[in-house]
Amino acid sequence: MLIRDHHPGYISFEKYLESQERIRDNEVMGARSDEGQKGAVREGRALLQGRVRCGQCGRRMLVGYAGAAAQRTLQYRCRRGDQQGRKECQLVGGKRIEAVVVDSFLEVTRAAGEEAAMLADEQLRGEVAATERSWQLQVEKAEYEATGTY
Repeated sequence: MLIRDHHPGYISFEKYLESQERIRDNEVMGARSDEGQKGAVREGRALLQGRVRCGQCGRRMLVGYAGAAAQRTLQYRCRRGDQQGRKECQLVGGKRIEAVVVDSFLEVTRAAGEEAAMLADEQLRGEVAATERSWQLQVEKAEYEATGTY
């Protein structure tokens, strides 16, 4: 039986429900339906871990690593299989996918980077001008005090 707000809690009931939902979202793939499941961030160097979907069935693709430890290659794989009995629906090399994503990201953010640089330059020039003005006022004050005419 649940009697809400019967005793003071460490967190509110709403926060508790949010935490429960986050825990459900972070379940390892396969524990429940893949549709809409966010998934937990996992170990590894994959840029798009948990974000890539299979182009054939739409399921989230898993990350795999193949090869010797020194030259491991990154792979995105869908293990759903198909009606012909193949083990994997699709297997794609991660290098190609990640290169396209990085290039797209850099292209989209290039304009923002230029704008950020201009804003930083403008801010720096303003700070330099303010510092120069402050020194100028201090020199004027020192000259005024040195002349002794108040």
